[in-house]
Amino acid sequence: MSETDKYPSIYIVILNWNSYTDIFECISSLNNITYPNYKIVIVDNASDENIINKIEAMLDKTVHIIKNHINLGFSGGNNVGIKYALANNADFVLLLNNDTIVEIDFLDEMIKTAFLKPKAGIIGPLIAFYSNKESIWSAYGFVSKIKSSGFTRMMNKNINLVKKDKECNFLSGCCLLVRRDVIEKIGLLDEKYFLYLEDTDFCWRTTKAGFKIVLAAKSKIYHKVSASTARENSLMPLYYAVRNRLYFAKKNFGVLFYLSYWYLILTMKIKLLTDQQKVKKRAIFTRAISDFNKNIMGQAF
Repeated sequence: MSETDKYPSIYIVILNWNSYTDIFECISSLNNITYPNYKIVIVDNASDENIINKIEAMLDKTVHIIKNHINLGFSGGNNVGIKYALANNADFVLLLNNDTIVEIDFLDEMIKTAFLKPKAGIIGPLIAFYSNKESIWSAYGFVSKIKSSGFTRMMNKNINLVKKDKECNFLSGCCLLVRRDVIEKIGLLDEKYFLYLEDTDFCWRTTKAGFKIVLAAKSKIYHKVSASTARENSLMPLYYAVRNRLYFAKKNFGVLFYLSYWYLILTMKIKLLTDQQKVKKRAIFTRAISDFNKNIMGQAF
């Protein structure tokens, strides 16, 4: 047995869609990490061919690339990588956004937390803004049944305020270290979401199955914050957030779903009263509600 084999095997799954600069910087930071037993898997969601060629040209043979012929979304794309990792005997699967930069010891610190807390099924790092590395983008979080979504705490607070590991019931899907046991017990990400809320759903199912979710406070990464989705369609997040929050509530909260349904409708209508894009957003909001009621899930754009 080599020295490396003494460490749990971690497969880092990075989903990519029409990005070159971000993923190049992400991989460059991963090449400097100190954890010895990891492999990188890029799952490409049908990017333009010239972008794929550029990515392949800049990577060495240690990085495995899986090319999807269609865009499977966040959930479907990551599931392809998760299946590959499990088939290759991964002990842990790390889901990592392509628009992140990592500290050299971020994996070491998460694995330390995993050993200290053997019931932790999901471990996440402290995530700061890439543009301001002292300011928190996402730390530990919680799931609201009424608002039917996961919410992070400590956003915009100084990163030094979070000093200890913290149990919670939600961590951002930007970076999740998942034990193999969790996936084998609860299954993959729910592909009906396509984009948004799949991390909330996965965290909820993890805790329902008896596992803990833990923030590893000493593990740090930096996030460039959803630039690609916003560039593609500024109204896309609204659609998926509305439709998928309703689906999440109906799937998980029984009769409380009806309270969530009307809470979301009323609060969104109030917000749209003074919004500069209220006509366009009202149309998207109405479509999201209609599609949910018709059980139209998956990709919508």
